[in-house]
Amino acid sequence: MRQGDSDLFCLFLTSRTLSRPFCLKEITWALEFGKPIVVIVELDRRLCAWDADLWRNNECFSRDEITDEATRETTVTEWTKGTLQKSYPAVADLIDDHLIKGKMIPYRRREFEADAMARELVRRAGQRSDDGTSTLSWGSVMPPSRFELTARRNSVRCSVRLIANVADGHAAKLVKEMQERLTQRDPKVTFETSTVDGALLVVLSESLLQQSSLMDDLYHALERVERERVGLVFVYLDDWGFNLLEIYKVRPALKAALREHEALAHRSNGYEQDALANELLRRLHRRPKFGSRKQIYESEQPKRHASSPDKPV
Repeated sequence: MRQGDSDLFCLFLTSRTLSRPFCLKEITWALEFGKPIVVIVELDRRLCAWDADLWRNNECFSRDEITDEATRETTVTEWTKGTLQKSYPAVADLIDDHLIKGKMIPYRRREFEADAMARELVRRAGQRSDDGTSTLSWGSVMPPSRFELTARRNSVRCSVRLIANVADGHAAKLVKEMQERLTQRDPKVTFETSTVDGALLVVLSESLLQQSSLMDDLYHALERVERERVGLVFVYLDDWGFNLLEIYKVRPALKAALREHEALAHRSNGYEQDALANELLRRLHRRPKFGSRKQIYESEQPKRHASSPDKPV
């Protein structure tokens, strides 16, 4: 524990981390030895998410209850930014510094986002201080990820029908950023706002669901996707929160499409937007081949011996 022989200290921040005595000791020792520290923060509220608002407002972010077995009395400890500043001021300053400067790395679970998260961690390790200097030999230069290589290998021209409510400022900004990143990686990608034979990219937002003309265009486009089996990708604004209740109020065609095609979040971090662009290219270029429903059904049936038609192989 207190040896100081590591190159990097990685702090995984949840609502419980800063109330654990041994975690606090290890963070203190990392600061004492001057180790570069990277903070990865849990944002999933199902899994002890770190709440930055509770920290800023000096509200309780963790609560401990200890019951004395002899007296049966319960001692309650509420952890706030203020209580941590009294006992571990250096740790509180570390959290403030990362929070104010936006240096925390969100923990992600999707494969392409987890890859981007790990690569960003390594990149940060190669930047020990704010001036960019580092004593670490690793992290300063990295080869392209397999997701980047997959995106670069696409040699087929790809026309993309884009459906979004660009009258919405947030959606318009998202569309512009995606177009710039996608064409930068693959100049063969072209975007259209009218009917095309290529893939379909849909930017989900509350404003889109409220625009009846755009929703009609979307329904017709989904019918073409179902008929021609072309690429289909849904993207939604991360700060919208992807309210499924709003989505499920609309027609069954959109509900069915969302069940079969995962909606991807557009994040605020630049490295995560780059990862999303690589994943979008992979999915938009994908051309799954499906037979008719009868062919699919027959292909799933067990094969039979010619001499014994009732006996599966």
